[in-house]
Amino acid sequence: MSYPTESWTLLSCITLEICANRSVDEWQKVHDRTPESVRVYNEPVVPTDAWERRSMSKGQPENSNLDDSAVMDSITSQWWSFSAFVPLLTGALWVWLASRSGLPAVLLGAVPGALLLGTGLSSLLWAVESRTFQYMALASVLGGVLSVAAIVLFGPLAALILGLGSAMSFLATGYLALGQHRCPSGVPAPDTGPRIALRAAVNELMMCFLMLTSWPIVVGTIATRVRREATETYLMFEDEGWFSDPAAYHRNPPPLEDPDICTINHRGREIERLTFESLYEPREEEPGRQRWLSYKRNSTARLDPAPP
Repeated sequence: MSYPTESWTLLSCITLEICANRSVDEWQKVHDRTPESVRVYNEPVVPTDAWERRSMSKGQPENSNLDDSAVMDSITSQWWSFSAFVPLLTGALWVWLASRSGLPAVLLGAVPGALLLGTGLSSLLWAVESRTFQYMALASVLGGVLSVAAIVLFGPLAALILGLGSAMSFLATGYLALGQHRCPSGVPAPDTGPRIALRAAVNELMMCFLMLTSWPIVVGTIATRVRREATETYLMFEDEGWFSDPAAYHRNPPPLEDPDICTINHRGREIERLTFESLYEPREEEPGRQRWLSYKRNSTARLDPAPP
């Protein structure tokens, strides 16, 4: 079955919401009672009136796998927080050199310099969210790429320093991002060597690209609708008992009758494609039902053979 583009944008929004940092206590409370597919950390712990009504009707306190008295420690050394000086100083150097070398240099160094300076300073002065590290990773990559062009404007030595500083800023981004994660005291901390830090920085960079290319879903009425429907769906699944018995949610399809089989050319090979009318419809009470039914392609199911 082919799925509309909005299904993927919905997934993008939920992914971005998962990456929005909250305090450790809030994260743990939401994490322990929310299924992975609808975890929304960018909202208050009590997100909607529906949640409040449900809590009042049951009259039971929240359950958590983590004891309230548990002490959460960062998985990285506290000294790594000072690595924010690397993008701060690199950004300041970009801005200083650009301001002394005319308009072409300003156009070249303004974006990486301002982003590195701003994100580095933010990381030192106050608690930051994941978007700070996403922009820091983006600025580091831009700085590394543009340092090649900086050879012409600033000279080889300055360009080399800018390139190395940008590369070190990328590594610092990974350590700063890892520092936002916590584990209970007494539990061995995972390995946080340079390889893991680089992978964390790459993850922040990918999330930045996802955020920049999915901005209509991240903000505005669509984001509000996605959060509302995710919350309503979670409440409905919990009330129906589908979390404890997922098989009960799935209904048996009717017998397949009179499917269409046609031969198509796929990458130089002829294959058979089976299509038939999909009789699936979301339940009447499921959020987003009418929007799902409005997508005409959802009414046709398609089956292609797996590639060899």
